[in-house]
Amino acid sequence: EVTEDLTVLKVPELKQRLKKLGLTVSGTKPELIKRLQRGIVAGSMQHGGQSTKFKSGDRVMAKHPKSGGWYLAKVVRSMEGGRYLINWESDGSTAECPIEHLRRMKGEGFDVEELRVGQQLSGNVTSVRPYGIFVDVGAVRDGLVATDRGRDLFELGQQLSVIVKAIREDWSFELSLSHSLSQPTQLITEMVGAEIQGTVARVDAHGAWVDVREMKLGLIPTLRSSNALTVTVGQHVEVKVTRIRYGGGF
Repeated sequence: EVTEDLTVLKVPELKQRLKKLGLTVSGTKPELIKRLQRGIVAGSMQHGGQSTKFKSGDRVMAKHPKSGGWYLAKVVRSMEGGRYLINWESDGSTAECPIEHLRRMKGEGFDVEELRVGQQLSGNVTSVRPYGIFVDVGAVRDGLVATDRGRDLFELGQQLSVIVKAIREDWSFELSLSHSLSQPTQLITEMVGAEIQGTVARVDAHGAWVDVREMKLGLIPTLRSSNALTVTVGQHVEVKVTRIRYGGGF
């Protein structure tokens, strides 16, 4: 979450901060502020608000010291001064890279460069932060849906339909909720507080998912479906709708 007031910075200071993040430094002051805010959020996304450490063998996106582009690489070892020795996947050569020019990648998934702005995808919520939620759409990195109400509206494992909103220079990317799933359906909204019958469709780390026919699967969170309530797939249960999530989940 960006708590710093960036408007008090002068244009040269904004450009210096952007340059350190490897971002474009051209544009008006409002554009520079907006770009820097996104860069800070992206950094928080990668570092989880803490100093990220990489280990040998980690797959990363690294900023090339000469071209300024971001390319796939693997960490060879850590060095002094917060720097890492990396191995470029393209040609096998090595280079030293400061930690701020490294972005962590997942081990599996398709490359972000295969995404296109406007593309519609489905995915699951993997992390909920004060500044937004991260959604796994099958890429080597999770996408960010920027919102300050993430903890109120979303939960881990929730399935969403999203649209690629922007792809950044470091191959992080921003998502927006698909319009068709941006608001709860009227049918489900009217069911809040009602007790309904359904069938347990699956049980996972997030809890028990209940099929109530014409509506989406509802979730009984793990805390409510563990010790006090043992359920199995196919079991008929009576549940109470307590609240609505974005996308019509409940």
